[in-house]
Amino acid sequence: MLSTFSLLVLIVYITIMVYVVYKARESVVEAEQQQQQQQLEGKVILTIAQEDLQTKLDEQIRDLNLVGTIAIQVPRDPVVNLRDFTTLPLVMVNNTTTYGIWVEWERSFLTTLGGQAQQLACLTPNLGQSQSPSLVPPGGQLVENFRSATLDGQVQPLVPPDLLLKLLDKGAPCQLSLQLVLRLQETGRFQNSYTVIVACPCSFRLPTLQDLKK
Repeated sequence: MLSTFSLLVLIVYITIMVYVVYKARESVVEAEQQQQQQQLEGKVILTIAQEDLQTKLDEQIRDLNLVGTIAIQVPRDPVVNLRDFTTLPLVMVNNTTTYGIWVEWERSFLTTLGGQAQQLACLTPNLGQSQSPSLVPPGGQLVENFRSATLDGQVQPLVPPDLLLKLLDKGAPCQLSLQLVLRLQETGRFQNSYTVIVACPCSFRLPTLQDLKK
């Protein structure tokens, strides 16, 4: 049978061991939380209303009997690292046989958080900017990146990172508007031309750990 002193020593020993295990577990949890927080830093979730682009396109080409022959997408990963957020991709498929499609970059724009319109430019093979129209020929496909056009040709973020994060932290709604101007040029004898304007909202929110696991 344990003496009173031995029992007291045992209780103290168990208490110390429980405390040590608790603190070790607490340190592991804190380290995991810090690591998770670091994974979220500087990132946002971008939602581009892709269906709006296609819907508006189909509405305007219905009278030409071209619905289902032209597809448009801006297929961007929703998890955005703001430090690298300088371009967006554009994919267009032209399954018509009689129309070439021109993307008029100089007439297209992306709004700022303040609502001002910024002209767009596509990236050239040498990664410079160009506002010359991009052609999607009949039966062809266009895969191109575009960005905000600048006077000096320098790359700039599509949205100011610090301002966006500040607004999101305050719970303010943050949304841009993308508008693309397309020109459908008929080939052959008559060569009719039609202007099509498609637009969609691009909204931002703060990410969660669940977003990063997707």
